[in-house]
Amino acid sequence: MALLPVMLVALLVLPAAGLNYTNPIVTEPGQDLGDPGAIFEGGYYYLATSSGDRPDAYPIHRSADLAHWEKVGYVFPAWNTTGPVWGKGSFWAPDLQRINATHFAVYFSAKDESGLLSLGVAFSTSVTGPYVDIGKPLWANHSDPQGTIDVHMHKASTGEKYLVWKNNQDIERLEFNAHIKMQQLADSGAALVGDAWTIATADQSWETFGCVEAPWIVERGGDLFLFYSGSMVNWPLTTYAVGVAKAPRGNIRTMWTKREGGPILHHCGIPFLGGLTPGHCSVLPVHNQTDRWAMFYHGRSEQKDAGRVLMMDEVKWGSDGWPHMANSDGCPSSIPTPVP
Repeated sequence: MALLPVMLVALLVLPAAGLNYTNPIVTEPGQDLGDPGAIFEGGYYYLATSSGDRPDAYPIHRSADLAHWEKVGYVFPAWNTTGPVWGKGSFWAPDLQRINATHFAVYFSAKDESGLLSLGVAFSTSVTGPYVDIGKPLWANHSDPQGTIDVHMHKASTGEKYLVWKNNQDIERLEFNAHIKMQQLADSGAALVGDAWTIATADQSWETFGCVEAPWIVERGGDLFLFYSGSMVNWPLTTYAVGVAKAPRGNIRTMWTKREGGPILHHCGIPFLGGLTPGHCSVLPVHNQTDRWAMFYHGRSEQKDAGRVLMMDEVKWGSDGWPHMANSDGCPSSIPTPVP
């Protein structure tokens, strides 16, 4: 009996068994969980996802350990009564952000009364809402009938805030390449300052149909990296992928340099995942880990009308300073994998 306390102490100091995750990390039958925007707050990772025209806009899932996820609400529950008065549907690509010490923001795109895809912002004192819209689009480009989408807010280590988004290609004006735009935000996060500039356009062979979109910026060691998706999200399904570009140090107001060698994450035709095609990511540093990063992204099945599912994999950094996926072949993981 005297040995029992000693054994208990020994058990208490043993390291906990490592957690594994398996892709997809979140699925909801009949639901389309695309375009995840990620934030870490109060001990949890949160993912908000697109909802299109569904009655509740932007479902939010959370996890404390990156292995187990639960739904905790919606950005705009019953959006026709709680959402933006100008938003008439097509709620795509939300981005959850802490805007200051007391408030969170969600940046998003939706169609206005004219059918134009525009950018909006709403605020809350809680990461899970409810969120209150500012009453009008934050940005609407009425000169381009294709509209704007895939908005992301980046807060620099120096304190400035920037908005980044996709400007759709305007086929009617014979513009066949989309552009990723950037513009400074006011400190409130509710207004734009100055003029926008282009940081990337479709100019790589794998970026088919002139499509670049889904921008997400991270800062590491003083360098800024743009994670983005290229090719078309829904046709042909197997070409959609994630690439990376880097800002010239000290000059973000110019075209960014793309990583050589093509995308870092791409379709690999894994049979028991239904050949899921990855894209539209957000990237966060892993809490309480040193220089470990997690990429959250969606996977789209080749099966007709199948909804998108949520996926995750680790991002590592090469000796050349560029990011790459933990899977050296750039494929989504498909077996139980240790969490980052």
